[in-house]
Amino acid sequence: TSGGEGDAATHYYLAANLGLAINDHPVQAAENIQRLESELTRAVQLSRGIDDGGPLRLLGMLYLKAPPWPTGIGDGDKALSYLKEAVSSYPGHPLNHLFYAEALFEVDDQKPEAQKEIKKGTQLLNEGQWGFNRVVWQKEFADVVREISGRR
Repeated sequence: TSGGEGDAATHYYLAANLGLAINDHPVQAAENIQRLESELTRAVQLSRGIDDGGPLRLLGMLYLKAPPWPTGIGDGDKALSYLKEAVSSYPGHPLNHLFYAEALFEVDDQKPEAQKEIKKGTQLLNEGQWGFNRVVWQKEFADVVREISGRR
């Protein structure tokens, strides 16, 4: 592809890989987190729709999981905003619902709303053709359900 869509994919997949590296090596996170934010912001600007809202989903989770200011870029309001947009614009992807549920619970303690999103996401996960991702995502769903229900 030429132009925007290809560029957006480059930024998105680079950011996704940076995110994995940060997850695997948290000590390196500090030096890469600004780059990750920059790459994801660029991907959101170029094309929110890659991977059914993938740039919105990842940027929202970055803001949810990063340490808050002054030590980090974490921002619950930004997380909620990006994840809400992912759910409303791309409602067919189970992770959009899962990550929005997590933000609703962690940022605003909206347990009933979070549980509704979990239910929608679980239904999509069970009905869709998600291949090898299904098993990984089922574990992520189970982890968030445990967190929301207070069982760690």
